[in-house]
Amino acid sequence: MKRLLYFICFTLFSLCQVIAQSGADGAVTRASMYFTLNTNILKDLQINSELHNAGLPNFKQITIGTSLGLNFYVGTGFFNIEGGVASSLTKKQSGKASYFRYIPASLNYFIRVLGTTETPDIFVGVGYNFTAFNGDVFAKSSSIDLNNISQNDLQGALNLNAISHGIAFSLLFSSESRKGWSDLSVMAGYILDLSKPKWKSESANLSGSFSENFSRFTIALIRPIKRWSR
Repeated sequence: MKRLLYFICFTLFSLCQVIAQSGADGAVTRASMYFTLNTNILKDLQINSELHNAGLPNFKQITIGTSLGLNFYVGTGFFNIEGGVASSLTKKQSGKASYFRYIPASLNYFIRVLGTTETPDIFVGVGYNFTAFNGDVFAKSSSIDLNNISQNDLQGALNLNAISHGIAFSLLFSSESRKGWSDLSVMAGYILDLSKPKWKSESANLSGSFSENFSRFTIALIRPIKRWSR
């Protein structure tokens, strides 16, 4: 988590430096704030086969998330910084469940390849992503009497976490001529995990840990909530 915070601080500092330099030349013309609703499709995680063999519920490959971001427009493109959360919940009978979530942060640059400010635009983007993953697997009694709780009712939980980073590629479909709630954009992208980190745990001393590939596809619906212009 500390590395994620360092990355966010470094990203903010770098972006402010770029904006300050561009602003001095009169290049930054406007900015906007937005939020997104998104879904992410991960590769089949290796940990899932181990959970399945142990009779425990897998981590879902499809997650639902939301994020908040800022765009700073420079010439025919814009710089973008974004952070959010995503999660999935798998429930099974017999008191077993898994909960998978992560916190992504990214710095991107998008350039317009088709369209103008008066017509629908298509942007191509590339950036760097940093994500903290966290998963919990629970096992407990399927029936618990609160007036007579025993240790056997609460069998325990396994916490797993990892931090990954990689390159993000994006394709953005946008239009600035629309107003109101029709002012929506759609982005499709792929995050290539370059780090492939090993699982760690805050609840147990792990042995035999292995690397995980957190590469994933993402689709987002984007809605501006505030705009500024010079």
